[in-house]
Amino acid sequence: MKQSYDLIVAGGGPAGVAAAVAAARGGADTLLIEHTGCLGGMGTSGLVGAWCPFTDGKRLLHGGIGAEVVRRTTRQLACLESTEIPHGHIPFDPEYLKLVLDELVRSAGVQVLFHTVVAGAETEGRKLRRVTAANKSGIHKFEARCYIDCTGDGDLAGFAGAEFIEPQPDEETMPGSLCFVLSNIDSYSYTHVTRGTFGGNPASPIWTIMADPRYADIESMHLTSNLVGPATAAFNAGHLYFDATDPESVTQAMFQGRKLANRLTEALHDCGGAAFAAAHLAQTASLAGVRESRRIRGRYELTLADYRARRDFPDSIGRNCYYVDVHQGKHKQKQCRTYEGWQAYMREMPNADWNCGPGESHGIPFRILQPEKLDNLLVAGRCVCCDKAVFGSLRVMPNAFTTGEAAGTAAALMIRDNIDDSGKLNIEELRTELIQNGAIL
Repeated sequence: MKQSYDLIVAGGGPAGVAAAVAAARGGADTLLIEHTGCLGGMGTSGLVGAWCPFTDGKRLLHGGIGAEVVRRTTRQLACLESTEIPHGHIPFDPEYLKLVLDELVRSAGVQVLFHTVVAGAETEGRKLRRVTAANKSGIHKFEARCYIDCTGDGDLAGFAGAEFIEPQPDEETMPGSLCFVLSNIDSYSYTHVTRGTFGGNPASPIWTIMADPRYADIESMHLTSNLVGPATAAFNAGHLYFDATDPESVTQAMFQGRKLANRLTEALHDCGGAAFAAAHLAQTASLAGVRESRRIRGRYELTLADYRARRDFPDSIGRNCYYVDVHQGKHKQKQCRTYEGWQAYMREMPNADWNCGPGESHGIPFRILQPEKLDNLLVAGRCVCCDKAVFGSLRVMPNAFTTGEAAGTAAALMIRDNIDDSGKLNIEELRTELIQNGAIL
């Protein structure tokens, strides 16, 4: 096992895969460290089962490696004999995504270590010098010229001493969810009678469930799902309140999430009509779905004002148009036990006035990927620097691909040109390289 690389990427979710592949394609000798046994993060181990929109409603907004993955994983595109990525959410099969990502990293020449956990870091001044990782063969110290944190929770950045944005007083952290898969669904009834399960549909079975005293313990109306295979649906459902950086808290969330998945299956049997009368709980996710944890303090903080102004930046490395999706805090859940209460809650939220319309988007500045006090570490994915409202928009997988590819491309350029501070990188050269590789700026 080698101990020294040009680049080490921590975390093999969408951000980490895009970062590692982009860097390796750019000539960097790259190690990707992943603590589970597969790549894809929430898309595979997390069983999310749907890409958030890759377009702004009019045109493709996330290109490059992210678009490459979507085209490989979306059955509908093959059926349509088209390479056009559709508007809206795009279902995919999490199991097939594992294979797609395996082939992607291997063809790029990325060295991957599964079942390996980043457990520490050593710094000298503003430079990260070594990463400590643990696996079956023991404790290892890996060295690289550049590093990228794609762990979602900013684990490597935290070990290296990066600062994080502190939550505001009385600020509630967004809840997470433990996703699950139901098989033996009646696909016709699901599609044409129930018309899905999202609470925005007044005919969704969730409203019958919430009104049934047998299921008073089901506290959240969050019940989204997508067909991801024959008679098979992936559910992103329920709310769990936990601290993603506290192992004991995550453990309790996993216990609660599995119990909730079983209760929701029982409730759908009773209240979901023909679509779910014989449904079988086939799988619960092995990773808790985290919507919010740590965000680094970077060289720029992207704010709601930037989002609302649809602002662009000289160092934009991608674009975003996803809506400000901040899930309700625990104290608001009782209000959302009826369709009318949920509608009232949504009217109270100012988000609709913030959100991008068709054809609208804002730039994602490279500076939010740069920790303020570390020169050779970049971050990508969920732990970039932004305020809470914008975080509700940036945290999704298309943006993880975009920021990951930008970070990996930047790292490859730094290594090629012997640059040890991302702040000294030629931004126009980075932008040009991204555009040549299919990114949309």
